[in-house]
Amino acid sequence: MGSERREQGRRPNEIARQVTLKRPFYIGVYEVTNAQFRKFRAEHMSGYVAKHTLDLDKQPVSQVSWEDAAEYCNWLSGQEGLPPAYERQNGKLQLKRPATLGYRLPTEAEWEYAARRAGPDQMYRFTWGNAPPVPEGAGNFGGAEAARLVEVELPGYRDDYAVTAPVGKFSPNAFGLYDMAGNLSEWVNDFYLSFVDSSASTDPLGPEQSGRHVIRGANWKSTSVSELRLAWRDSADNPDQTIGFRIVRYAN
Repeated sequence: MGSERREQGRRPNEIARQVTLKRPFYIGVYEVTNAQFRKFRAEHMSGYVAKHTLDLDKQPVSQVSWEDAAEYCNWLSGQEGLPPAYERQNGKLQLKRPATLGYRLPTEAEWEYAARRAGPDQMYRFTWGNAPPVPEGAGNFGGAEAARLVEVELPGYRDDYAVTAPVGKFSPNAFGLYDMAGNLSEWVNDFYLSFVDSSASTDPLGPEQSGRHVIRGANWKSTSVSELRLAWRDSADNPDQTIGFRIVRYAN
């Protein structure tokens, strides 16, 4: 996980470290859509940006908090007879430890592996490969269509969408997963730390407590080399029209 010090666009919070994932898991091929989320919370609206809607059924759900996403996971677990992955402690939802087989948000390690693995012993820096420029069809980023909505547009890039695209419109990655970069940045399970432990770990679940949660992956407003890299990570504590999520659960 993480990035080497010489990588272009690297941020100090991307500590390079060795992680082993032993426990197999399922991960959503797509980000959770508005239609899927409204089966759980019918009144939800992802909203508009300058008259461009983010609220169509096949667009990924946005304007959801980390707790909204975790509550959706618990609801979906209940629909399928699985044990809930999250429980409320001191008024806040937290992942049960040890983790159950219920639906949850991916750990940061699971997300990065699913996003970056390109083949045996090969990890990509970007969803399309290891270097700019961004090729046609790579994802929904801050290109020419979003020029009026972003401070600086991604030079020479068009993707046909000013805001979010319906899920699955762009090329999948090596695992067949869509929109691991572009469309929306995604909540992951882990609490955020700026400087993570660089020692090796196995199936890490992240810090047990902190304030904000990690978000991973570029979104429809992303234009910089730094944000487009799959090692990019940040934190948030509120809903936003650039943040959504996908689900995972352990296979056994």
